Amino acid sequence: STVVMTVAARLENRNPEVRTTAIDSLQEMQDGTSDRQFAISRAVAFRLDHEEESIRDTAVLALARLVAADDVDSIQTILERLDSKSAATRMSAVKALGHVAAHGDQTVVRGLNK
Repeated sequence: STVVMTVAARLENRNPEVRTTAIDSLQEMQDGTSDRQFAISRAVAFRLDHEEESIRDTAVLALARLVAADDVDSIQTILERLDSKSAATRMSAVKALGHVAAHGDQTVVRGLNK
């Protein structure tokens, strides 16, 4: 959705207050539909690849607040980042998984053990 993408783009703002407000807005935009949730989680997970550490950290925090432990699609999106060429992106993905994966989640365990 265009609105999700517009708000998610604010996660890249240099001002940490703007980034926090964007996370709050994305959280409020969740309407319980899988399409909306998927759009939000993908837009945020995309920022795990960002070149700036502060933006990657914001994405990790956002995913921790926005993604439910049983959200298989979002967790898969994060798992895909474990194959990144960038060590920083892989580390951000591991942090995000630590926040969102259920204890003992075998999909995550397998992803981390590749």
